[in-house]
Amino acid sequence: MSSEFDNLLICGGPGTGKTGILADYATSLIRNSPEHDHRKILALSFKRHGANDIFQRLQKRLTADEVSRFEAFTIDSFAKELLDRFYHLLPDFWKPSANYMVDEELFDPLLIKDKFYAAAGTIFPAKDIEAVSPWDFCCNSMTCDLLPAEVIWSGICNIDIGFYMWQYFLKQQPSRLDFPMITALAELLIRINPVIKQLLTATYRSVLLDEFQDVTTVHYQFLRTAFSGIRVIAAGDQNQNIMRWAHAMPDNFEAFLQDFDAREVQLNVNIRSALKLLDIQNSVAAELDNTTPLMSAENPERTPGVCRALLFSSDEEESKFIAQEVEKLLSSQISLREICIIVRDTPEAYVKMWNSYMDDKNFRFRDESTIQRLFTEPAVQLLLALWENAFADGADDLLFDRSQ
Repeated sequence: MSSEFDNLLICGGPGTGKTGILADYATSLIRNSPEHDHRKILALSFKRHGANDIFQRLQKRLTADEVSRFEAFTIDSFAKELLDRFYHLLPDFWKPSANYMVDEELFDPLLIKDKFYAAAGTIFPAKDIEAVSPWDFCCNSMTCDLLPAEVIWSGICNIDIGFYMWQYFLKQQPSRLDFPMITALAELLIRINPVIKQLLTATYRSVLLDEFQDVTTVHYQFLRTAFSGIRVIAAGDQNQNIMRWAHAMPDNFEAFLQDFDAREVQLNVNIRSALKLLDIQNSVAAELDNTTPLMSAENPERTPGVCRALLFSSDEEESKFIAQEVEKLLSSQISLREICIIVRDTPEAYVKMWNSYMDDKNFRFRDESTIQRLFTEPAVQLLLALWENAFADGADDLLFDRSQ
């Protein structure tokens, strides 16, 4: 049996209710907290949508006064809040200007060499700077290692170049930082100022981490420094690694269990997918890893329809199969308006191939992506808003003064 103060790592695949559990926990904690305990619950997530999801769930369950005891941020935005408030407590070497600018395109491998020379070209010979790998440098973004409170120069280019680049961006007017740099500075700020750590402990009773599989190394270092001593519940899918391209930390689950002395909880019941979908998910997961199969909360008798996973040797073979399947549906009296085909990308290429198999038929495939992109244009959105307002109830009273 877990105590209120256990740190937990909730692991489960899509649809297992991880976010719902976090919301349930926050609801229970807020409703049952002692009257004298005014500490808040903090929810952090990798993406803005995840941070807002729990907050929206709580708004449906709690009163406005109760919801005020809950805060939700992305990890980056929370780190920025701390840096904006306490940046003046950083050592002079690491201190940005008060009006620093967020620039998420600081580290372009094609342009970074010019910045190397601008930052350290008068210090190191050209051959030493040329030996630094732009790709490795940009992937690390100078933030994989904890920032030292006191910088000690080594005199070696590939070691010191990171410090020179920090100075290059910090000393500009205004300073220029990307979000990994902001998070790294916030981590240093907490680590060297115990009062800020005490402030966090006094402000937050528990911290909820959603989408934990997406956190990067610099995110994890920040979380570990900021919230050791506060109860932390992390939730994520250990088999999901889509964010590795964005430098998601590869061993964050193992590190969390050790660093936070956390207990792992596995969720094996899928409350979202129908049983037929779940069979396919489990078959794919079994090919990737020896994971525990997910069980469905659905009754198989209540999940009609057909679901199949098919492998094809080429796009052409796949396209021909889909065209033939559509033809079969039409021959079974299914209306064209009832058939929709969804592709991941390049629908125009698929439509071209499908139509090439239908030259002698009486129907054509239509690419709807063009009209979808058109609806996202600001001018079109403005026209639609004007149209909606013009024909809304009472719009004629607004447009025409009937008193004259």
